[in-house]
Amino acid sequence: MIYLISYDIVNDKKRTKLFKLLKNYGVRHQYSVFECELDEKKYVELIYKIRKIKVETGDSIMVYPICATCESKIVRCGSYEPIEVRNMIF
Repeated sequence: MIYLISYDIVNDKKRTKLFKLLKNYGVRHQYSVFECELDEKKYVELIYKIRKIKVETGDSIMVYPICATCESKIVRCGSYEPIEVRNMIF
C-alpha cells in the first residue's frame, strides 16, 4: 500500500531526524511530503520509529493510507520527480 506522509516539525534536529528516517522508506516529493510504498511489516516498523520521535506543541506528523482504488485516481500536475537535498539546513 502507498502512504502519504506529511510533517511539520519545529525543532531542526527532530525535523532532520524524521527526514533521514523517511528517505529510507520512500520518495520525497515536496519539502515535507513523502510517498512510501510499504508492506505491512515495513509500515509497522516505520510507525514505531516515527512514534519514537517525540512530537511537541506545534509539531505534526500525518500518515495517510492510499488504497489501490484511490491510487489509480491520483492526479499529478507539473514536476513530481523526487527532489534532492542540496546544501539545505534543517
